[in-house]
Amino acid sequence: NLTLTTDIPSDANSFNRAPNLDNNIPGYRPLWNGTELFDRDFGKTATDYEVYQQVMLLFKEKHNDKIQEVLNATRFNDHTVFALHVRTGNGETGDFIRKKRGFDDLGIWLQNIVILMCNYSSTNAKYFTEKPLMFFVGTDTGSVVPKLQAISNSMCNIPIVSAAQKYPEEGKSVSFHKFHKGKNKDRNCLESWESMFLDMYLFTQSNSVIAGAYSSFTQSAPLSYIFEKAKHNKHFGNGDAVDGDLHPHFFCEAGTSGDYMDCYDNVRGWLKLEHVSSFKIANATIDRTLSKSRRSVEILHPCLKNCSDGQEIQHFFAGTVLK
Repeated sequence: NLTLTTDIPSDANSFNRAPNLDNNIPGYRPLWNGTELFDRDFGKTATDYEVYQQVMLLFKEKHNDKIQEVLNATRFNDHTVFALHVRTGNGETGDFIRKKRGFDDLGIWLQNIVILMCNYSSTNAKYFTEKPLMFFVGTDTGSVVPKLQAISNSMCNIPIVSAAQKYPEEGKSVSFHKFHKGKNKDRNCLESWESMFLDMYLFTQSNSVIAGAYSSFTQSAPLSYIFEKAKHNKHFGNGDAVDGDLHPHFFCEAGTSGDYMDCYDNVRGWLKLEHVSSFKIANATIDRTLSKSRRSVEILHPCLKNCSDGQEIQHFFAGTVLK
């Protein structure tokens, strides 16, 4: 949803500038850390899930052969899968750096997250007797996967897998213009998008999701699916009619050093930072202030009234139960 803005400079050089596009939806805005969370979400979480479910079904219908190839190669359905998202930026600058979305020390973060999960797997072994724990990794940096595998192999041998794909050159960012060149650039771009979407599809099929840092990738379909599974399990009990996993379904956010993570099982708790579980490395000092300062909620909610930008949409609901 790209909106052409009217805020265009009037100076003499304005005609040489690119169009100014705003990737927001008029009348919608983020709910920053739940501070403005309303008592009713007007069915947004339910409708979000329905939309994402339809999108994933369409993707599966067209790409089922590739999906099955990955599922079979990784023995995905024989494991309790935690999907781990590691968005390093791969050399990206600008907005990515300004918002401090990367990792202060990626090597330490990767080391700590494996230690954390090795400890978690041992402490909670009852959940993994029938379906052992496995990581499925989605990342913008190809070297992350073998690094995680090497760390795990030296510790507790948790399987770490990913879907085969062509990653951008190391440190060259992920922009279209830098990654896709030549006469096949359109086809290459489409294949990159399909690889990204394949990762997202497999995240939705995982037991739980771990976000290394905030991203609209994890806060879209993966978050919606995980909270729907968690709600389903609360309704039907721990027998888990969804996928047969014994382990609860969590959406987790890792600390800036990877030495702890806070986990949630509903959108309200996630928005308000009211975690249902928290895990840390022994003797780790949890600094939630730093993690919170780098956190951003990418989900947009309707602004019904008192909107700072004057784009209230309350009048659209006149005469309905939403008014």
